[in-house]
Amino acid sequence: MEALSWPIKNVRSWLEEKATSVKAMYGVTVDIDEECRLFEEAQKVVTPRIVRNGPDQLGLWRSEKKRILIEGAQATLLDLDHGTYPYVTSSQTTAAGALQGLGLPPRALNSCIGVAKAYCTRVGSGDFPCEADEETAHRLRERGGEYGSVTKRPRRCGWLCIDDLQYSAMINGFDCWNITKMDVLDMEEEIPVGIHRDKSGKMIFEKLPGWKTSTVGITDWEKLPNNAQNYISFIEKGIGIPVRLIGTGQGREQMIVR
Repeated sequence: MEALSWPIKNVRSWLEEKATSVKAMYGVTVDIDEECRLFEEAQKVVTPRIVRNGPDQLGLWRSEKKRILIEGAQATLLDLDHGTYPYVTSSQTTAAGALQGLGLPPRALNSCIGVAKAYCTRVGSGDFPCEADEETAHRLRERGGEYGSVTKRPRRCGWLCIDDLQYSAMINGFDCWNITKMDVLDMEEEIPVGIHRDKSGKMIFEKLPGWKTSTVGITDWEKLPNNAQNYISFIEKGIGIPVRLIGTGQGREQMIVR
């Protein structure tokens, strides 16, 4: 980050020095004027802010006994090492990967919450044994707003798979689960859940009755419809880990805490 304090003339000199080797090695011509312009824009944004070395700052907070919350952005099955290769991302998306990336030691982690939707989605190609038929997938997609946040690409939609949840829990060491978007299933007559694959690789489902009434905004477990409670209990029994948090809407306050 020290380079961000350089005068622009130093930046230009450095770029001119490197441009020749970049051209020779990669055949890329560096637009020095444009790079200087972008650098100056970055300086305006970053210079007024405090920028610190990440591991040093996190280490300081740990020494001060402060609580540190780490939130992952991508799912376990997209993990480069443990995901559904080759349909994965380019990094480690597990809890251990987050610690490695932040420069935190394994012993720093003292609690780990798994997050899963009440149904399942996937972007792009790859195995999806619990994928719903086109009509059902469209219904879930529209109710859940399942489109890429940047690309707006429609997500493939389907049902939960107990094997996948168990695998994710094992890899990450989850203490409990946060099941989100329960309200998306409000109008479903029945809700299939993938239990396991048979010898041929076909997914075996158990179908649970839906609750056919709105759960939007409910924050009290006792106020959930019986079939919605049964659905959560079925997930807990299948995975062997409690569901402590249940999302019932888009708002942060629309959450059941058990």
